Amino acid sequence: MSTENTIQPTGVVNNLNVLFGGSIARPQPVTGHCQVIRIKPDLITGEVLNVGVVFTDKKRKTHFKILESAYPFKVLYGNNGMDNFGFLLSILKDHLQDQNIKHSISPHIVFGQKTFAQGESVQAILDYAYHSMVTLNAVKEEPKNTNFGMSVSNKEARAGVAKLLREASTDYYKKIYRESPIVMRNGQETITLDLPLLDENNSITNEYAAFGTIVSAVYPNPTYRRFYLNDGVTEMHNAAYWFGSKGKGNFFILRPTAGDSGFSDSILSEIDNDIDRAHWGLSKHGINVHVFNELVQICNQIQVEFH
Repeated sequence: MSTENTIQPTGVVNNLNVLFGGSIARPQPVTGHCQVIRIKPDLITGEVLNVGVVFTDKKRKTHFKILESAYPFKVLYGNNGMDNFGFLLSILKDHLQDQNIKHSISPHIVFGQKTFAQGESVQAILDYAYHSMVTLNAVKEEPKNTNFGMSVSNKEARAGVAKLLREASTDYYKKIYRESPIVMRNGQETITLDLPLLDENNSITNEYAAFGTIVSAVYPNPTYRRFYLNDGVTEMHNAAYWFGSKGKGNFFILRPTAGDSGFSDSILSEIDNDIDRAHWGLSKHGINVHVFNELVQICNQIQVEFH
């Protein structure tokens, strides 16, 4: 790790020792090394913000705790800041879950110098270090109203629909909803499809597979909006080729409405143009496109199409 990608040890090491390694005897204390995780919003100015901590135990397994929301970046930099750094936090979380802190993830992400830590448990160490170092954690998100007022990620939109489907019927949810990408095989051919909606035996009288996806267009930033829309279109194209005439596809889009904070008339017009482009390509495969402003509307339409 290069010199510029480290931080100097702080008093946190001593505090951790005092708090967790004092004179009170504790059976088999957990020991290892902590590192602060920082984001550089501007590479030119060199400003850094602490966004999380990572603890590496004696077995070299990493444990981490990072900001749960990019909302603090919205407060600091506006909606675009929340979009950009929310995407960066998501990438960071994926790398940490893969036990990957050795390689450069992004020039905007910095891992601090390792400092010794000891405590009763991994969680106790993470909690103490996190609350000591990550002051952005104190910036809490305002309660949401019926307006979006900010971006809604694909993950959030899908989770919301999944919750509504489970509440409607657990059996129905298990029948049609896929929480992870699925691997399809046909002889030597294999393809992985990111289709949250799939019922391979949708009809008793007509044997066909009903498939679909849910995509959010609630992104003021066109880069992220078009990326997720295009990614969803690609998955649907692949599914249409795979199932052929035995498949029936439905593409569900969550769209903001006029008056939602952060979405001017000009942005809504751009969103509609992006949706129209997606619709044109999908219609060539006979895939139905449904555009709604509420998750409950998407849920209701899914129950119509996947029956």
